[in-house]
Amino acid sequence: MALSTWDVPERSPLFAALIGAVDDAKVPPQSEVPHGPSFFQFGEDDVFRALLLGAGFADVEIGSFALDFPLHSSDELLSIIAEGTVRMAALLQAADDSQRAKMQASLERRIEPWRRGDGYAVPAR
Repeated sequence: MALSTWDVPERSPLFAALIGAVDDAKVPPQSEVPHGPSFFQFGEDDVFRALLLGAGFADVEIGSFALDFPLHSSDELLSIIAEGTVRMAALLQAADDSQRAKMQASLERRIEPWRRGDGYAVPAR
């Protein structure tokens, strides 16, 4: 069996760019969104291994796979996150126009090193 989880932002430029851009916009956490586990809770090998061993799996091997996440624009990444997550989507929706503009500009700067032609290929583990 093979399972996957996203790696922590420190090792994943895609998520580092996204979280950095949200932080730059200074959007406060939304109190109406229930607290939950970190999106990256299983990004650390020992935590992921402990989960699998605790569930009864044996001979657990943890490996890393990097992919270049294709994007047409920074706005596309924000749309993917807004449509595919809960807590991060709530942060994006709570941002006012000024914060959205800051977020967009920061994200564009952060993913610029991975521009490929008219789009981007941002590494994600």
